[in-house]
Amino acid sequence: MWLWRGLGILCGMSLAVQAAMLGRLGTALESPIKASVVSFILGFVLLCAVVVFRDHSLDLGKAIRGHNPPWMWIGGLLGAVVVLMTSWLSPQLGTGLTVLVVLIGQVTGGL
Repeated sequence: MWLWRGLGILCGMSLAVQAAMLGRLGTALESPIKASVVSFILGFVLLCAVVVFRDHSLDLGKAIRGHNPPWMWIGGLLGAVVVLMTSWLSPQLGTGLTVLVVLIGQVTGGL
């Protein structure tokens, strides 16, 4: 159980680091949208490699053909909004306040 708690803490810490990095990248590229695109491209490449090495396939057929609700595919869109807003807010508010307001949003949304 402590391993999972520790991984959760590391995940939260990575969100704070990511906010600082995205804010700086957005400033350097003069666009939070460009920073978000770069972030998603790099994340996509990494995740594809993990899937190929772990599962040896990128087959989505079972999920597409299954009796699953259409809204389950929206998670990626919400992730894009989170990354974009983090890229935009971090230079405006600072990393600490950005992480705080995102955390407040997560807690509120989880209620």
